[in-house]
Order: sequence, then structure tokens, then C-alpha cells
Amino acid sequence: MLDELGLEPTLRWLARTFQKRTGIDVEVVLEGRERRADADLETLVYRIVQEALTNAARHSGARAVTVTLCRERRKLSVRIADRGTGFDADALLSASDEDRGFGVRAMRDRVEFVDGRFSLRSAPGEGTVVEAEIPLPEPAKETE
Repeated sequence: MLDELGLEPTLRWLARTFQKRTGIDVEVVLEGRERRADADLETLVYRIVQEALTNAARHSGARAVTVTLCRERRKLSVRIADRGTGFDADALLSASDEDRGFGVRAMRDRVEFVDGRFSLRSAPGEGTVVEAEIPLPEPAKETE
């Protein structure tokens, strides 16, 4: 589906199916021009959103999640935010790899593998925000 339709339509599909399965409302916000990125980068972003939504359903108690995808010339950013119960993100991020959640570690590792930036912010009672910034290669110059 992702390869055929692209990231934006696939994220909208994921949001609809997630909402039907969990009852959690998901708003998808798209900023910037829609254009295809490298298939591997689109897959990376899709997996981050998928994992963050799964974590929200399992742990947050949130009734709604917002997924914001922002395309700029040289980067693709995604932000997944909920207003759930939150947790001590500093404790999770400073824990050893064995004690840290596999999903969070996998998200961070995937983003860092492509020289991107990953952040996870949360606090008890304040919800959770997962953000990833993925660098994009310079667009090819159009020839006349």
C-alpha cells in the first residue's frame, strides 16, 4: 500500500483503521507540498507513526492522537502527540537498552541510522510527544 499510494494516503488509512480498532480518534495533519520521498524513508516514517500509535493505545489512556507530517525542501518531520497519562520519559531514555522499551529504541535507532533526529517528551499527567526529523536528499534539478 505504501509503495503504491505514498506516505500521506497510507497514514490516513492507518489512522482510520487504528481508530476503528481502538476507538481512539486520530487526526492527521499534513503540512507542505505532497511529494514522494525515497521509499525507505517513507517506510521509516510509517513505522514510527505505527509504533507511536500502538504505544498510545497500550499505555496512554488517550482519547485522541494527532499525527503531523511536515515536508520541507530538505527534511521530512513527523510528530505524534497524545494527551494521555504520560510517563517519566527521562527515566525511560536513560535506562539501559535491556530496560528500555524495544519500540522506543527501534524508533530512535531507525531515525539515527539515516542521520535524523529523534525526541520523546512525556511527563506524568501531560501526555506524550514523539518527534522525528528525517533529512531528505537535495531534489534533482529539472532540465529544460
